[in-house]
Amino acid sequence: MTQKEMTDILTAQANKMFALEAELSGEIRALIVEAAKKLIEVGYSMPDKGKQFVFGDNKKVNEILNSLYIAIYNLIYDYAKREVKITDEVANNLGITPNSDRTEEFFALLFNGRTLQERIEDELQKFANEVEAYVAVGRFNGLSKEGTANTYLQNIRAPQQSTIILAAIGVGFLAQFANSIRRPGRGRLNSSLRSLERIGEDMMLYNYARLNRENFTRKFKRKMIITMGDDLVCGACDDAAMQTYSIEEDVVPLHGNCRCIEVPIAS
Repeated sequence: MTQKEMTDILTAQANKMFALEAELSGEIRALIVEAAKKLIEVGYSMPDKGKQFVFGDNKKVNEILNSLYIAIYNLIYDYAKREVKITDEVANNLGITPNSDRTEEFFALLFNGRTLQERIEDELQKFANEVEAYVAVGRFNGLSKEGTANTYLQNIRAPQQSTIILAAIGVGFLAQFANSIRRPGRGRLNSSLRSLERIGEDMMLYNYARLNRENFTRKFKRKMIITMGDDLVCGACDDAAMQTYSIEEDVVPLHGNCRCIEVPIAS
C-alpha cells in the first residue's frame, strides 16, 4: 500500500468520525433543550420571590439534573463504542487485526474514571444557573413560562448576552449569575451547551486517536501528522505536520477540536 493510499483511507475514516462527533453534539443539544423546558416549568411553579428567586435544593430540579447527567454520560459512552467500529475499519483497511483486548482496557479506563463525570457535573451546574437566571428575570418582568423558554432557547449558545439578561445585570440584578459567567483574566465562559458539546468532542477525539494508535503500533514504527489544509488550521498543527514521530507518541489531538490525523509511514 502506498503512502497516498494510506493517507486517503485515514482521511475518509476520520471524516466518518467527525460526522459522528457532529451527530453527538446534536443529540446533546436536544437533551439540553428538553431539560431547559422542564426546569423552566418547575421554576414557574415555585413561590414567587422576586429578585431573590433561586432553584435551591428543589427535588424536581435535582431529578431533572440527575436524569440529564445520566443521559449525557451514557450518550457519550455509546458514541465512543460506535467510534471503536470506525477504528476497527481503519485497522482492517491497513491490514492490521484490531487489538481488541487493549482497546477494551483503554476504553474502560477512559470512561469509567472521574474526569468525564466531573466535567459533566460542573457544566450541568452552570446550565442550572443559566436557566435559573432566565426564570428569575422572566418572572420578575412578567414573562410567561413559554416566553422565558423561547428567550432562553434563542440565546442558548450565549445565554449571558441576551438583552434582558444584560439589562438585569446592568442594574445589579443577577449579580451571582454575572460572576459565574466570567473567568478571572480570561473573559466570558462558554455556555453550558457549548461546553457539554466540547466535552463530547474532546472524548471522541482522544478516543479515536488513541484507539488508532494502539492498532498502529502492531505494524508501524513511525508516523506523520496530516492537517486539513484549510484556513482553520492553527500554527501548532502546521508545525506538527512538518515532523515525524514514533508511532507510540501521544501527539493528536494537539488541542480541543483538533482535526489533525495521524498517518503511519509506510515502510
